[in-house]
Amino acid sequence: MKKTNYSCIECGAKNVALFQVFSENALTLQTCANCSKVIDKYVEYDFTVIFIDILLLKFSAYRHVLYNSNTKTQLSRLLALTLLSSSYVEWVYQKAQIQQRSEFILYELEWSFYIMIGQELIKAALFSFTFMLLGFISSKMSVYRETFSWTHMFCGMAMSYCWHLVTVPSLVWKHYSTYRLLSQIALLISCNHTFHVCVCRSYVLSAITVLGAWGVQQIITPWLQH
Repeated sequence: MKKTNYSCIECGAKNVALFQVFSENALTLQTCANCSKVIDKYVEYDFTVIFIDILLLKFSAYRHVLYNSNTKTQLSRLLALTLLSSSYVEWVYQKAQIQQRSEFILYELEWSFYIMIGQELIKAALFSFTFMLLGFISSKMSVYRETFSWTHMFCGMAMSYCWHLVTVPSLVWKHYSTYRLLSQIALLISCNHTFHVCVCRSYVLSAITVLGAWGVQQIITPWLQH
């Protein structure tokens, strides 16, 4: 195997290989030299199990996806779906404000949807850039830090952003504000997990980074809506 930066999903230590091949039909999972546990049990698991553990916000599942699997294509597709879905939800709830207008309403609503996509894209990009920049700075300040990788940070941010899909059920069950709150809480927790896996395990630096990025996004949001 050419790749030499596999990460133990339990302790985060780097290892050369996830498994050892004895023959065409025989292989065994490797144990971590640091914690003596299986480096990555998810190698044998179905994607459904991995997905459930990500929903449960398990650090081990995050390490598997970010360091030990090739999910860039799937993440890019899910990211595009999330952007369109969250933009549509926001658009639907803003649409009610102009439904009383009858002239050219279809054209105006279609145009406002494209504007909403642009706004959501700018907010996501700004949040991600701030988070990654603060994460990079934090990686230089912490003694117990991971090897910083912009690629892994970006993939972690993509996973976190997908929590915006939580708002989609509000189209059917209403209570948009409740779903919006849940998605924001899950987003911040997921960003905290990304920070711990990709940068360092300091809760103080993690809180400053996550809340700093979220604060910048909240400041810019009213400006985008005008």
